[in-house]
Amino acid sequence: MEKTDPKKLQGILNRVFNLFYHNLLNLPHLSSFFPSPHMFKGLVQKQSALMVNLLLDKENSLKNYESVILLHHKIGLPQEDFIDSMEFIKGQLLNLSEKGKVPASPQKVESLFHELTELSHEIYLTEDLKELRKTWEKFLAYIPEIASDQIKLLEALEQACLIRGEEKSQTAQELIAFLIKNISCFEANHYFSSADFLLKSYSARDVSLALQKLNEELYNLVCHLTKYVRNRNYKYAYRTWVRLSEKSKLLLLYSIFMKYKWEVSKEKSLSDFLLDPLFEEKLFGLVFIPTDVDKLAIKIFKIFSMNLIKLINEGSYGLGTAFIHEDTEREIYRCYVLYVTEREKKDWLKSSIKKILKKAETLTCKTLSLKENQLRKYIKAAIMHGDVVKLSSISREDFPIFMDTIEETIKEKFPDKLIVELSDLSETINEFQETINAIKLLKNTDSENYLKLYGQPIINLRTGKREGIEILSRIILPNGKLIPPFKFLKVVKKLKFTNTFDRAVLHKLNEFLNTCKKKDKCKIFVNLYPTSCYSYEVLEKLNEVRQSATKRNIEVVAEIIETEDVDIGKVLPSLSSLNFKIAIDDFGTGYSNFERIAQLIEHENLKFIKIDGGLVRKIKKDKVFKAIVETITLLASKLDKIVIYEFVEDGEILSILKKLGEGKALGQGYFLGKPEPIEKLI
Repeated sequence: MEKTDPKKLQGILNRVFNLFYHNLLNLPHLSSFFPSPHMFKGLVQKQSALMVNLLLDKENSLKNYESVILLHHKIGLPQEDFIDSMEFIKGQLLNLSEKGKVPASPQKVESLFHELTELSHEIYLTEDLKELRKTWEKFLAYIPEIASDQIKLLEALEQACLIRGEEKSQTAQELIAFLIKNISCFEANHYFSSADFLLKSYSARDVSLALQKLNEELYNLVCHLTKYVRNRNYKYAYRTWVRLSEKSKLLLLYSIFMKYKWEVSKEKSLSDFLLDPLFEEKLFGLVFIPTDVDKLAIKIFKIFSMNLIKLINEGSYGLGTAFIHEDTEREIYRCYVLYVTEREKKDWLKSSIKKILKKAETLTCKTLSLKENQLRKYIKAAIMHGDVVKLSSISREDFPIFMDTIEETIKEKFPDKLIVELSDLSETINEFQETINAIKLLKNTDSENYLKLYGQPIINLRTGKREGIEILSRIILPNGKLIPPFKFLKVVKKLKFTNTFDRAVLHKLNEFLNTCKKKDKCKIFVNLYPTSCYSYEVLEKLNEVRQSATKRNIEVVAEIIETEDVDIGKVLPSLSSLNFKIAIDDFGTGYSNFERIAQLIEHENLKFIKIDGGLVRKIKKDKVFKAIVETITLLASKLDKIVIYEFVEDGEILSILKKLGEGKALGQGYFLGKPEPIEKLI
C-alpha cells in the first residue's frame, strides 16, 4: 500500500477478526465465553481499530491494547486460548502483508505480535495474582497460619508485575530481594511441624511431611517466577505461575478440608494424634475436667482454660497447642493441651507444664476471688506422655470412651490433686482396654467365657421370703478379675453394643437354664436396654429363655432400663404383644416422673416399678426424698403396680420402707441379700 486509508484498512481487519471469532464460537469449549452478540460485535470493532493504530505506529497504541487483553481475561477466556488467537490473527496479517494489503512488513508483524504475546502473559499473570490474593484473603480467617505468608508473597509479585516503564527494573529488583529474604518457604513449614497442625491433621506425620515438601516446591517455583519477572520473561513466568497456582490452591483446599474435619470431630482428631505411634515418645498432653457440671463449674473451667491457653500462646515452653472441647448435650467440658518435644527435653517440658498450670491456677483464683482449694474442687488435670503408658493400645474408635473413663477415675481416686500423671492411671487404662476387648468378644456368643451371670434376691418386705431374682452380669478378664456392671455398662452403651450385650446375656442365661436341675418356683428379672426391644434377635432369645424357664416353674419378667434417648412408652407394646410381664428399672433417676406413670398405665403388662436406689438411700436423713418415695409408692399402689425398692442397705432403711410399702412392696439390696453366682440361687 503506497498510501494507507485507515477506514479501508479497518474494513479489511474487521473481516479478519470476524473470521477469527466465528471460528472461536464453533469450538464447544469456548463458545460459552461470548454469550452476547453485542459483545462479539464490540470486540471485533475495538480490536480492528486498535490493530490499525498499531500497524500505523500510532503513539500509545500498544498500551491501549491492554484493555482488549483485560476484557478477554475478565470474560474468562483461558490464557492459552488467547495466545492461540494472537497466532491466528498474526497468520492472517502475514498473508495480507505479503500481498501488500497492510502497511507493515512481515518482520514488523512478527515483532508486533511478539510484543502483544509478552504483554498478554504479563497481564494474565498480574490479574491471576490479584484473583488468587482475593481468594486467600477470603479464607484468611480460617487458616491464618498458612494464608498470611502467601498473601504477602502474592501482593509483592503483583506489584512487581504492575510496574511499567524505566523504573520497573530497579523496583522489581527490590521486590524480588524482599521475597527471597522474607518469605522462604512462606515460613509455613514451621506451622506444618507444629503441634497445632499435627493435631488437626488426621495422619500427623505423613501429612506434615507431604505438605512441607509441597511448600518447598512452592518456594522453588517462587524463586523461578521472581527470576522470570525480573528478566521480563513473561512467557516462562506465566507457565511457572500456572504450576505455582495449582499447588497453592491444593494447599488451600487441603487446609480448609483439614479445618472442617477438625471442627466436626475434635476428639477423633485428638485420638489420631495421640495414638500416632511415631509420636508415642514425643507427646505430652493435659486433660482438664470439671468435677461437677453446674454453672459455677463451667464458669471456672472456661476461665481457667482460657488463662491456660493464653499462657501457652505467650510463653516459650516448647511446641504446644491447646483447645477447649464442649459437648453440652453430654455435659462434657475439657481442655486439651498438647506438646511435641524430643525425649531428652521431657523432664524440662514437664516442669514447664507444671509452671504454666500453677500460673493459670493463680490467675483464675484471682479473677473469680476463689481460694486455691476451692478451684481444685472443679478442675482436674492429667499429664500424659507416651513413655509411661502405651496409649497406642487404645483404638481410635474407643478413644472418646477412654477419655470419659480417665475423667471418672481422676474424680474418684484423686479428688484433692490438681495434677495426676498418667502413670498413676496405668491400672485403669489396662483394665479399660481389657474390658473393651471382652465386650467386643461378646458379639460372638460362642466365644470364650468372658461373661459370668450373678443373681440378687428380691424379697417380700412383709414375709421376708424371696419372690424373685434379678439376673446380673459380670465381665471376667483373662487374669480372672471380675468387672462390676457400673463400670462396663456405660462402655456397652457408648460403644452402641446394647443389643449385642443383651443377646449375649440371654444366650448365657438360656444355657444355664437348660442345664439347671432345680425347679424352685420364682420370678427372674432380666434386664434389657430399650433398644433391644426393637431387635428381632434379642426378642427371639428372650422367648427361648422363657421356654426354658417355664419347664422349671420359673416366670420371666422383662426389666427395662429407662434412658434419656428412647421413649419407653414406644418400647412396651413389643413386649406386651409377646405377653411378658414388665418392670421399669431405676424409676426416679431423672427420665421418669409422675407424668410418665400416667402415660404407661395403659400397658396392663407393666407390673413392677423399681424405685432408684439413689432415692432410697436418702430417705433416712432427708424428708423430701422420703416424701418422694412415699408418693411414688402410693401412686403405684393405686394403679395396681408393685413397687420394688432398690439399695436396701441397712435395717433402718428396711424399717422405713416396710411402713411406706404397707406390706405390699418388695425390696432388693445388700442387707436383704448380696449378688451371688446364679448357680447358688437357682
